[in-house]
Amino acid sequence: MPDPRPIPINDPVPPPAIPREFALFTLGFRPFYLLAALFAAVSMIGWMGVLEGQVWRGYFPAPVWHQHEMVFGFALATLTGFLLTAGRAWTGLPTPQGWPLALLAAHWVAAR
Repeated sequence: MPDPRPIPINDPVPPPAIPREFALFTLGFRPFYLLAALFAAVSMIGWMGVLEGQVWRGYFPAPVWHQHEMVFGFALATLTGFLLTAGRAWTGLPTPQGWPLALLAAHWVAAR
């Protein structure tokens, strides 16, 4: 015969407070994917201006600049973000986070 006593219901215990930190620089893909997306949007606007007849005053001819920035701007940021995140999963070793990651992202921005 089933037990007629009610099941005790306890108030849920809240989880311990987790200190919140700025999440952008906790994993490598976050700053670099964000920077790649922003760079793609801004450079497309600039490239459309060149195609519409704006005067190009760059050091390289416009097509060479476009090729350079696609490889060393967009693709490098995307690849770096992927490898910094996947490298942690593949090897189990820590990858840069916090200030070292922010400095690495700032270095990429300074080159642009």
